[in-house]
Amino acid sequence: MKKTMNPIVKTIIIIMSILLLSGLAFVSYFYIQKGKAYLNSIDFALNKITNINPNVSLADQSYDGASQAMRVAPRGNRENKPNFTAAELKNQAGLALSPLDALGRVGTATVTLSKATLPKKPQEATNWQATGDSGSQELQHNYLISPMLYNSANDQRNQVTTTKSLQKPYKVKFEKGVKNYLERTNHHVVYRVTPIFKDNELLARGLQIEAQSVEDQQIKFNVYILNIQDDQQIDYQTGSVTKNGDQGANAA
Repeated sequence: MKKTMNPIVKTIIIIMSILLLSGLAFVSYFYIQKGKAYLNSIDFALNKITNINPNVSLADQSYDGASQAMRVAPRGNRENKPNFTAAELKNQAGLALSPLDALGRVGTATVTLSKATLPKKPQEATNWQATGDSGSQELQHNYLISPMLYNSANDQRNQVTTTKSLQKPYKVKFEKGVKNYLERTNHHVVYRVTPIFKDNELLARGLQIEAQSVEDQQIKFNVYILNIQDDQQIDYQTGSVTKNGDQGANAA
């Protein structure tokens, strides 16, 4: 004789199944929206900042009193294109770090990122020797390619000294957007950071950051972040920092 399931038990099983499926759907929606949020944060940041002054070099860009970051490419048609060649986007090479120059300064760092290259446990440098590091509390150890994207912290060719405000909120916003995109796709992002020095100065005037996703156009930006700190006067030759009253951030 075929047994029939108790109606109460059957109802409980149905309710539990609905709750489980609803929970899974909510978690999936949460992660999708979180990914979109980081991508939207990049677009929001690009819309909030201004274009560079096209009449002067990146090393001579000045602070406008509003945003420490600038779009390198014009944004009139809502495009913010990095300067990657077709070959660079196609080759998808690994990490490429420029050799230190005669003054011990770092150069351009380029890497092709993917979900597989994201570190499970980001490392911090244990052998810090970047130029322009005067020990000021307004300056900090930083990296061209962030440890959250690729582990190369102990390579001196990837170490750079910057102000705290260059890193947060500006640089980290773009890094998190790229990281979140990679975690949720099987795509690749070509990523390049170029420190901009003026003449023989040891502290960079700023960092130019470019990124483009290879398989689609969701990640595509080219920005320049000034290496300044509000209310501080920076000597870019020595890295020394002094209080600048209420005049705001500006370069020495």
